[in-house]
Amino acid sequence: MTSGELPWRSLEDPAQWVSGLKTFFAGCPKEYIHILLYIDSLHYYDTPSYAMIRGLLRDVLDINGLFEYPYDWEQK
Repeated sequence: MTSGELPWRSLEDPAQWVSGLKTFFAGCPKEYIHILLYIDSLHYYDTPSYAMIRGLLRDVLDINGLFEYPYDWEQK
C-alpha cells in the first residue's frame, strides 16, 4: 500500500472500482468514500471544496455521537 498503486487503480470496470473501494473502506463511514471519489474527480489545479469535505466529516461525528472538542490531551 505504501508503495505502488492503490488496489483498485488497475481495474477497468467502474463497478469493480467502486467494489474495491467498498472493500478497502470496510468498517469506515460511507462519507470517506464520498470524500475520496470527490477528491479523485478533481483536476490538478481545481480548488477542493473544503467546506463540503468538512461538512461530511462533521456528519460522521454527529452520526456517531462524537464531539470535536475537547481533545484527549485537554482538560475537560
